Amino acid sequence: MKVNNRGFSLFEIMIALGLSSFLMLAVADVYRSMKKGQESLQTYVMDQTNLSLADRVISADLRNSDPSFNNLLFLDDNRKVFYQYFSDVPPKATLTNGVSRQLTLNKDTIANRKSFYVLLRDEDLGATLNYDPVAAYSYTRGNLPIDQSVPLIFRGLNYNNWVSTQRPNMWATNKILLLDTPTAVRDPRNLTPLGMVTFPPRSTIFLGYVSGANLLNLSSMIKDNGANLVDQTSALDNNVTVNSADMFLRSAPPVGGGQILVRLSGAKVVRYILEQGDRYGYQLARYEYVPGREWANRSLVADRLESVTFKRDSVLTNMVNYQITKREIK
Repeated sequence: MKVNNRGFSLFEIMIALGLSSFLMLAVADVYRSMKKGQESLQTYVMDQTNLSLADRVISADLRNSDPSFNNLLFLDDNRKVFYQYFSDVPPKATLTNGVSRQLTLNKDTIANRKSFYVLLRDEDLGATLNYDPVAAYSYTRGNLPIDQSVPLIFRGLNYNNWVSTQRPNMWATNKILLLDTPTAVRDPRNLTPLGMVTFPPRSTIFLGYVSGANLLNLSSMIKDNGANLVDQTSALDNNVTVNSADMFLRSAPPVGGGQILVRLSGAKVVRYILEQGDRYGYQLARYEYVPGREWANRSLVADRLESVTFKRDSVLTNMVNYQITKREIK
């Protein structure tokens, strides 16, 4: 038997090299595909986790947003008050300013710092307290005749530690507190067919922050692009500004013509704004208003976004929906 000791020919070596190169290219292509698929899966999982966390944060704020309705004055994309709520209008009524509301945050709103706001009850400070207005006043009859009314002297909401005894966490420096009432009324001048579908019924509120023994006016400090964010007017007279707790207690509307029911609760004013992110999209940031520091306590809610839309299908219900659109990364 003859044995070939000459080795491989040049032709055979070239064929072998060609086959091995083809095999290496195929393996590399499979590796790139697997890596790309793994990166896509990883990005998808991160995005879903991101959206889940964002959903948890926004939903928690909106669940406690009842004080926002008819009290926050910022406008939607069509220059209509976003939080208008007509609780007493028939479903088929024709409203002056339409039914739906929508506010969109996207790349076009970054420059002018357009924002979405929420006024919410802060449950961390304790449950809402039914406040007795008598607790904030003192009087001295002196030598006044028995048939003459006695002037009341306002001493403060926490007079004789009325609040701090029942809700110790509420009455602390710079804590934001909200006075309101469940009674929703209109200015008598708006009790007309046109007024009923133009101006919703609302409750007078007073938003303040604790400073020593006083609850100072916070509403006048909070602005939306230079305009007042919180409605400070009296629900019974739009020409009257309620700028103190004393004025609120003296002007709050009674319940059905009877005794005034006043609620005192902790509160937060929250701001959502879209900010410039990295090359993969924009960031949704959440701020809280802090007396003396303005918009502080920034937290990142979601990133790699294209836009965020807050929407109300009808001003006849106090529901707010939202949609977060992620940036498609190619």
